[in-house]
Amino acid sequence: MARLVLLLGLVAGQFPHQVSLRRVSTGSHFCGGSIISSEWIVSAAHCMFAGDFYVVAGTTKLNSGGRIHTVVEYKYDDQYDSSNIVYDYAVVRVTPPFEFDSLVQPIKLGTSDPTSMECLASGWGRTSQTNNQLPNDLQFVELNALSDADCRNMFGGYYPPYEDEAHLCTQTQGASTCNSSLIASNQSNPIQSDLLQPNPSFPINPTQSSLIASNKSNLISSYRVQGDSGGPLACMNNGVPELYGITSFGFSSGGTDCIWTLPTGWADAASSYGRNWINSNCNRCLD
Repeated sequence: MARLVLLLGLVAGQFPHQVSLRRVSTGSHFCGGSIISSEWIVSAAHCMFAGDFYVVAGTTKLNSGGRIHTVVEYKYDDQYDSSNIVYDYAVVRVTPPFEFDSLVQPIKLGTSDPTSMECLASGWGRTSQTNNQLPNDLQFVELNALSDADCRNMFGGYYPPYEDEAHLCTQTQGASTCNSSLIASNQSNPIQSDLLQPNPSFPINPTQSSLIASNKSNLISSYRVQGDSGGPLACMNNGVPELYGITSFGFSSGGTDCIWTLPTGWADAASSYGRNWINSNCNRCLD
């Protein structure tokens, strides 16, 4: 089973927009994010419930390098719904401002259809079903973005319902962020269990029970944060990376990290709604 994996050729500065969110209390990484201006990053709303945190930019390693930025404020979408995992948007303002160089750069938000683009997800999420240790090196994987119509069709009656203006989905057999970051965990798993509180009831389509666990708690637990959440899905538009997705959720069951027949879900950073919400809440930082 493929996960976010360290591919040969990863070099410092390959993902200069990628940042690490770390707890003030322990210094431990818990979510990712993307630089969008000199003072602002974008991440996931569900990452904002982890307590006090700071931001590290300019490194592909968790144990060294980078520059520390204090959080001045953060905002998350007031439509964010942890039961349906929708409107999972957040912006964070930091100080001191980012100093742009070869290791630290903002990423522009996408504006077009990513379905024909090469898209890369990156993060420091879990890489094993049996080991809670996060990788020290930034991981990345290529994913295929699907159309809204295909995403709606694949989500079907499953939880959560697909919202065109706020969701984006990807599917590549054997490759998904949920393998490493949004994997099934039981209630005793201590990693980030304080963050997302999922809805205990959701529709299961019995005609597709072979795709997902019929045990509701197994599927819902796949929405817990384990390192990649909030991080970027960057798609290449004429050779330039643009931000199209914010890591949000995935499906898993029966001890399997990811179900390839169901897509990975992202907050859509390139939809009209996503772009407008982000820009309005970062004090028009994209203008």
